[in-house]
Amino acid sequence: GGGGGGGGFTLELAGDREEAGDDEEAGLSAEAALEVAQEEAQEQEESKMLASASSVSALEYPPNVKGALQFESSGRVGPYSECHHVITFAPLAPGFFHKACALRFTGTGEVIPIALSGKAVKFPVYLSDPLVDLKTVVYGKLYRKKIEVKNRGKIAFKVQALVPPELEGWLDFGPDMGFVQPDASFEMGLKLRPTPGLLDACRCVSVGGEKRSFVVEGSDVIAVPVRVAVPKQAVKVYFTLRAQLTTARLDLEPSQGLDLGPCYTSERLAQKLVLRNASRLPQKFGVVDLPEELQVSPAQGFGVLLPRESRTLDVVFMPNAPVARSLTLTLRTTLGEVYKLPVSGVGVDPVLEMSHSVLELVPCAVGDETSASITVRNPSRSKTVHFNWTVPMFGLSNLSLSPAVASLPPGGSVRVEVTFVGKEPPRSRRLIDLEVKARREEFERAKRVTREDTDEVASQGSASKGKGAKAASEPNDEVAAAAALEAELELLRGALAPEDVPESVGSMGLSETSKGEPWSAHGRWKIPCHVRFVDSHAKPGYPRSGASLQEPRPHFLEVSTVVVARVLEASATSLDFGELAVGQSKIIELRVTNHGETSLAPLRSEGLNATGAFSLLNSLRPVQAKGYTTVLVHFAPDSQGVRQEVLTLKAWEMGRQVTVALRGEGVSPALSIDPPDGVVDLGHCLESDSAEASVKLKNDSVFPLTYELVPEGDRARPNFNAQSAFALVPDEAVIKAGETREVKVIFSPDHERVWPYQLKVKVRVPNQVKEHTLRLTGRCIARQMYVLCPDPASMDAAAMQPAAREDPYLVRPSARLPALDGFLERVEDRPGPRLTFPRDSGKPNSGKETLLSVVVGSVAPVAFPGSPGTYELEWEAGNRYFSAVSGDKGTVTPGQQATVQFKFTPPEREESFGLDVGQWARTVVKIHMSGGFAHPHASLDPCHVLLEGYIQI
Repeated sequence: GGGGGGGGFTLELAGDREEAGDDEEAGLSAEAALEVAQEEAQEQEESKMLASASSVSALEYPPNVKGALQFESSGRVGPYSECHHVITFAPLAPGFFHKACALRFTGTGEVIPIALSGKAVKFPVYLSDPLVDLKTVVYGKLYRKKIEVKNRGKIAFKVQALVPPELEGWLDFGPDMGFVQPDASFEMGLKLRPTPGLLDACRCVSVGGEKRSFVVEGSDVIAVPVRVAVPKQAVKVYFTLRAQLTTARLDLEPSQGLDLGPCYTSERLAQKLVLRNASRLPQKFGVVDLPEELQVSPAQGFGVLLPRESRTLDVVFMPNAPVARSLTLTLRTTLGEVYKLPVSGVGVDPVLEMSHSVLELVPCAVGDETSASITVRNPSRSKTVHFNWTVPMFGLSNLSLSPAVASLPPGGSVRVEVTFVGKEPPRSRRLIDLEVKARREEFERAKRVTREDTDEVASQGSASKGKGAKAASEPNDEVAAAAALEAELELLRGALAPEDVPESVGSMGLSETSKGEPWSAHGRWKIPCHVRFVDSHAKPGYPRSGASLQEPRPHFLEVSTVVVARVLEASATSLDFGELAVGQSKIIELRVTNHGETSLAPLRSEGLNATGAFSLLNSLRPVQAKGYTTVLVHFAPDSQGVRQEVLTLKAWEMGRQVTVALRGEGVSPALSIDPPDGVVDLGHCLESDSAEASVKLKNDSVFPLTYELVPEGDRARPNFNAQSAFALVPDEAVIKAGETREVKVIFSPDHERVWPYQLKVKVRVPNQVKEHTLRLTGRCIARQMYVLCPDPASMDAAAMQPAAREDPYLVRPSARLPALDGFLERVEDRPGPRLTFPRDSGKPNSGKETLLSVVVGSVAPVAFPGSPGTYELEWEAGNRYFSAVSGDKGTVTPGQQATVQFKFTPPEREESFGLDVGQWARTVVKIHMSGGFAHPHASLDPCHVLLEGYIQI
């Protein structure tokens, strides 16, 4: 500058053209910390705490400094000299900065433009995630998480994680120190093992010489800033450790144990156990290692508890012996907690033995009556027992027992009949209160109208009679009406409601009615049976209540009742056509009434045999609301005998039906056989053993009949001794009128066959209208165990007998030549059962689930020693869609059968757009049988069962 005296100057901003890039901030700002906290938490207090913890590492300008370019706005330079004006560039965010300034000197008009620019880059070492959120942690558990430290510089940096002194013992790092290479990252492992003392430590953490709390009170959330030291970097690196602390505790009530007291060995005794989840995490629980005397419901003591949720379990004591029991109920949770609750109870011999302790009566309509009976027995050998039934809340239960009072001598028994009468269900307490309120409002409204009318009459009377005229009031009538109303309302409030039923007595409820479905009322009642001994000696274990009477605890009978609305009703519950000659017919009209408020679609009939004597002549038509329809029932017997069937008429859309029993008798001279179809299956029989069955021939005529049993086309391959495998004794006889003759059928084969032995026998009776044929069937096996498919439609080897498999030589297996094996019948060639599931079986939303089965049986030998046998299933490798419902193994005793059921579960498929494209899935399951008697030449190979199912793709 010129001039002798020097001068001052000013540095002015010509324009602020600061430009910053879009890179992330060089330091974690408070706004960014708050944004992260808002994403991670929902509660405002937690957000504030996270922001407070994050602000420890935030970079900020001092209160009197603004902007990245900082300088003094004026200065002074001496004559013929120079001075340095300091301009500071201190950015807080990466990017490019540019400012245009003007330098003005005092006393002159000269202006020198100056352009200031700078570039800010990020500090090299930073954390990839400034918030380490461990979510919800449980006391006593160890939690780990990786912390990634990154280096965007060009030299390596040393980093070290510093544990706040207050968190020593809870927080640790491994490794806690390392070097981060340029353009690389370094991982450190964080380990946290929280305890309840961690909360107190986080309430007093030293930050910058100041004690601060980093706990969100009420939610047990901590948000603590933790420093990662970088010695060669001026900017400090912090991350926020966030976690919500909780316990894994379950609160049990009662916590000291359950004392169920005395309980009869023939009954069950239940007590409530309340579980409360004190944790902020959901946890599964389950009762394990349950003693056989205990039972827990619902779900057998398994379930899931949400945070702060409570669940009530029923612990049922079922003593199996009259002794005191001290048991332990073990409860485990998925958070690793184990609770052992002592349970005590005393088993007591029952004073009375009941055939049933729980009865479920069939549903009945309003006005109908249903009943069931039980047998009550006195097991004592020396004492007489007096019992008395007490029906609880008879006005609601509508139950009665007969006899209600009785005395049983030692060893005596009595049948007790339980009767239930269906009545209209009671109103709930809420409806009763609403009616009381409506009655009061109606009375007040009527009283107000009456007073207005009285005032109007009084005003008219005063106008005609003068000023002193006044209508007479009747306060006594109002008081009497109010008293009568209160009496009625008191009676209404005193009516029993379902809510008045205590839990110890039972329960009652009304089902929620939906569109098109009428109501139904359900009740469950516990009826006590008070007992006492009529004896001068006291019963051990029971206190004496008198000189000659002892009163043990009562027995209980649980009865379930259902009342339904009467929607569909038939004019008769049974139709008897009486006796009718064969070849004639008779028609009876049946009227079906719809008591509902909506019309019903045409009824559907079920139950009638398509080829039987009963049929419907007219088509079933829609039934209008409050209307009826007429059904013509036709009876036309084609043979002699009584015909009984049940006609079922269903209204599908309402889920209601009526059943009518049909009976008629056809009269003609004939002989009837039992079984009616003439099929006699003697089952399986061992070689050289025998099996017997019987056929009954009844003469339904009024005169004697002579019968003769004649084999027809002997298909039963004879034994090796050229004798038939079947014998009927007697094969001819005379049956008197109305009598029955029993014919014994003896099956005695001497060699095993692939196919069954079969024989048709004609029952010849002179002048008989209808002929009868006996079809005898039997199977011969060489071992005691066998597999049979009960479904005739399945591919069972025993149901088919091709002619090519017949052995024309009838030679023994030991005498057969190898050259003839291709022509003879061999047991090893027996095809296994083939079970084919329907194409729509197992489809999602089809509502159909088909179970196919085979029977594993064991013959009860007569001439050979028998023993129980076992079986086990072996599945083919790769099986994914078939499974056994009844288990993969079992035991069969001689003369018994076990059913093995198979289930087909095809995979779900997407929308098929109307196309039915698929393939058949097949698998073979081997049934290995062991045990039981077997001849030396018997085949012990397993039975192969082929399972087929259709899979849509």
